[in-house]
Amino acid sequence: MADTGPAARAFHAMAYDSERARTVIFGGQVAGGFLNDTWEWDGTEWTQVADTGPSPRDACGATYDATRQRMVLFGGEVLNGGMVTQVGETWEFGNGAWTQVATTGPGPIVGAELAYNGTFTLLFNPGDGSTWTWDGKHWTERQNIGPGSRVGVAMAFDSQRQRAVLFGGGQGGVLRHDTWELSEVASGL
Repeated sequence: MADTGPAARAFHAMAYDSERARTVIFGGQVAGGFLNDTWEWDGTEWTQVADTGPSPRDACGATYDATRQRMVLFGGEVLNGGMVTQVGETWEFGNGAWTQVATTGPGPIVGAELAYNGTFTLLFNPGDGSTWTWDGKHWTERQNIGPGSRVGVAMAFDSQRQRAVLFGGGQGGVLRHDTWELSEVASGL
């Protein structure tokens, strides 16, 4: 579809803005560092819409909150004095600008998986296997049992069946092919 637009990158965050019919990406990793640019894809071309907001980072989680019309971004890795550190910040992108909305909650996480269920944002912490919800103001830990810690996991919300679905990942060099569902997310837990 396109070979122009954002610089080549990996470990960036991406979410689909259903209100404006745009796919939004933020940040990511390039040779020698991290990015903090924000781009939108309208189905035809890429447009850079911001280069301010969260500090340059990779491995952050993102989803789109359709009720509040905001992209929610959490965590990731940043460079801090030449060292890579994890962060636990919550940012939202709406009306063309980024706003930091929380520094408390799940704590620093790399590779968080986020999904929106129509009421709140659900976060799976691959580091300890805990599940959290974001209501637009506060993070609440909902459970710390279930899939367990793992890296490289993927999660999505199945709106037809009203369940968060989590698949795979790995731990200690062992890849997993297990599927987990959390049905309570539909009712707000």
